[in-house]
Amino acid sequence: MMASPAAAGLQELLDDGPFLDEVLKVAVAASKRAGKIILENHGDGDGDSMQQGVDVSERKANSRDLLTLIDPMCEAAIKATVLKAFPSHDFLGEEDVPPGKEASAAALEAKLGANLTKAEAAAEGGGGASARDNLLWIVDPIDGTYCCCEIYLRTCVDIE
Repeated sequence: MMASPAAAGLQELLDDGPFLDEVLKVAVAASKRAGKIILENHGDGDGDSMQQGVDVSERKANSRDLLTLIDPMCEAAIKATVLKAFPSHDFLGEEDVPPGKEASAAALEAKLGANLTKAEAAAEGGGGASARDNLLWIVDPIDGTYCCCEIYLRTCVDIE
């Protein structure tokens, strides 16, 4: 039985340790850039709780689904880092998607469908782009935004 183009591409990636090391290196660098933005904008620590959190610019799907002024800054920094290293890769950031589960599912389905079409076209064409050129980075620039807006800074940068 012949493996699907997606399965063959996944195996190609899993067998390429040096490439995976480079992907990890870029993911760590992108996370550190976003983390620096979060820390620089989290407040001055003078004991005034209104100044220790991050200001909310919008409430999205519910009262705990927040957008801060620094979410888009972090996402842009991550995206720039990733696409500088891997210009052929695709990117789906939380801030690029309207609020709600349905919108998230639709955005993910659209990106995955486009990437599968690209992989199938490359396979049918007898070459071209490899699985290494067809990765999708999925990013939540501030996972734990609600906590980031409070006095305590318990949040992380989520890159998948």
